[in-house]
Amino acid sequence: MKLFKAKALFIFLLVAFPFPFYCHALTLSDLRTELRRILKDSDSTRRQWTDAQLLSYLNEAQRDIVNATWLVQESTSRVLDQLTTYYTLTNDVIAVIGIEFKNSQGNVIDLDETTYDKLQADNPNWRNFNGAPVEYFIDQATTTNQLIVSYIPIPTRSSTGTVTVRYASQVDDLSADSDVPFNGRRELYLHHTTLVYHAAMKILGIMKKFNEALFYGQLYQNSVMFIKDKANAKPNYRPGFRAQ
Repeated sequence: MKLFKAKALFIFLLVAFPFPFYCHALTLSDLRTELRRILKDSDSTRRQWTDAQLLSYLNEAQRDIVNATWLVQESTSRVLDQLTTYYTLTNDVIAVIGIEFKNSQGNVIDLDETTYDKLQADNPNWRNFNGAPVEYFIDQATTTNQLIVSYIPIPTRSSTGTVTVRYASQVDDLSADSDVPFNGRRELYLHHTTLVYHAAMKILGIMKKFNEALFYGQLYQNSVMFIKDKANAKPNYRPGFRAQ
């Protein structure tokens, strides 16, 4: 009875306070080893899951975490070209968080976001107006399927300047055993075990071990909430502007 109560208390504390146990980097090899331990699949002579299969689940977990939390942020800067309407954003952009514009005098303003539909409704001739940008909108290119951005009004030679785009970024998939999640960012080391929780949840569900899948699913959800709360509580937690 005491053993049962102790086990129940341990599970409750682990689910209620799923703070990661690691403060150092976990490599793909480390994550796979931990996942096999959970799946009871550590015997190399009787593997139920191949390394390639586990890699697929771990990469799926990393993509889901990044998309759900926007915990990886980047920034990029470029000088605007005169009378250019659209600029292609990089392929790693999940969402634009904010854009600032610095004019030739060094004055910086935060641009407001608008939409193509609103521009069309307010002024169908918006393409014919030029000047220093005060707003922007994001769209999708019809030919390349890439995200594009337009700065409004469209700059002339005398009103160009530098824009800095801050955005939530997708990360590279894990591949080599020495690869570290989230592009190896040191400030994100403590979130590495979240990948294992997600992968364990999916695989245990496939194995019809639903109670265990539910357990790791709860750990995953709590860890995602922890990531979001930490980011909101510490504005400098994420990498800031790193113009390229």
